Amino acid sequence: MAEQEQIKAVWISIRKRLSEQPAHFNSSKTIAMLDLCLESDELQLLVPYVSLGRLCLSQNTNKIGHYTYDCPCMYINKNRYTVSTYDNLNKWFFDTPQEAVDYVRQNIPPTDAV
Repeated sequence: MAEQEQIKAVWISIRKRLSEQPAHFNSSKTIAMLDLCLESDELQLLVPYVSLGRLCLSQNTNKIGHYTYDCPCMYINKNRYTVSTYDNLNKWFFDTPQEAVDYVRQNIPPTDAV
């Protein structure tokens, strides 16, 4: 149970940091995706982190700060909700945060693949 509390604390910390960003960072849109991730039974179990302004998720819950790079990342690109591979070579664009988060949820690799 302590592990889940630690992960929840990371989600809260990232949300707070995003809320403190200047408006031109589109943080409110990223926060919308973060909040939807927290509503997902599967995604709220993952460890969130921010990399290059993107909200990323890691399946490595054993040691926070050591991330996996196999989960999709989320960010705003040209005012669209964007999901990408960690290397940003593949991108998918969505009109709503719900569509983006649904895509992420459907594309989390099985934990035994980590």
